[in-house]
Amino acid sequence: MFFLLFVALVAAGAFANPSPVTAYMGVQANYTATVTLSATTLDFGDFYAGGADKTGSSVILVNAPVGLPYMIALNGGQYAASGSRWLDNSGNRIPYLLTEGGNPWGDGLSFGAMRSGVGTGADYGYAVSGHLYVNYVGFGWPSGLYMDTVTVTLTY
Repeated sequence: MFFLLFVALVAAGAFANPSPVTAYMGVQANYTATVTLSATTLDFGDFYAGGADKTGSSVILVNAPVGLPYMIALNGGQYAASGSRWLDNSGNRIPYLLTEGGNPWGDGLSFGAMRSGVGTGADYGYAVSGHLYVNYVGFGWPSGLYMDTVTVTLTY
C-alpha cells in the first residue's frame, strides 16, 4: 500500500521541481559616536590702566572615537563687534584675541579658521592662547570682573 501511494505521488509530480522557499534576514549595527568636549577658563588675571598687555591660556579637550574626523569652532563670544572679541563690565569693553599656535581661532567665517582633528579614542588637548589689549583701558574705568563667554562647537 505504501508503495502504491509513493508511485501515485511521483506520477502526480509531488516531488518534481520543488519551488524555492525564501526568507529574509535583516542585518544591522548601530554606531554610537561617543564624543566629549570640555574647555578650561582662560583667566588673564589682574590688570590696570596703563599696564602691559596680558596673556592667558586655556585647554580644549576632545575625546572622539579612533578615526572620527571633526572640526572645532570658536564663536565671537557674547560681546563680539567690529570683528573683535570683547570682555565686558557694565558696557566698558576691552578687546582680546584667541589663537592656537599663533594663528587666530574662530568659526571659519569670523575671528579666524576652525581647527580640524581626527579622534584618537583618548583625550586630546588643544592649547588656546589669549591676548588682552590692556592699553585700551581708560583711567577711571570701574574696577571689577570683565567677562565674556565663547561657545566652543565640535562638529563631526
